[in-house]
Amino acid sequence: MSASADRLLEQIQAGDREAAQELVGIVYEELHRMAGRLMADAGRGHTLQTTALVHEAWIKLFCKGTPPGWESERHFLRVAARAMRQVLVDHVRAKRTLRRASTARRPLRFRRQQRPDRLRPLLPGAVSP
Repeated sequence: MSASADRLLEQIQAGDREAAQELVGIVYEELHRMAGRLMADAGRGHTLQTTALVHEAWIKLFCKGTPPGWESERHFLRVAARAMRQVLVDHVRAKRTLRRASTARRPLRFRRQQRPDRLRPLLPGAVSP
């Protein structure tokens, strides 16, 4: 834990927006590593990139009004990890919604009906036309 990060978190709580920019320089590499681990744990098939995940989590943390009272850099990183997990879940949900919406719009295709004289009887002993 760095004392400078803790100091910056206190300044952010006091409303200093420039402190958030300084904080990025201190915690960005750690956030990027955390995002890489989370994406690896989530499995293959993600179209979201690690950097985009970090940025989305940052927006979630800082662009929704007043940030919560972080006690330390460790506490901030835990909250950031939770925000990244939420971004991943939201991303998967959005992909599934799009997939469902695209399949719902496809026209249904039916095979042409076979002529009745070519059908086999469905039950033993049934008479075919």
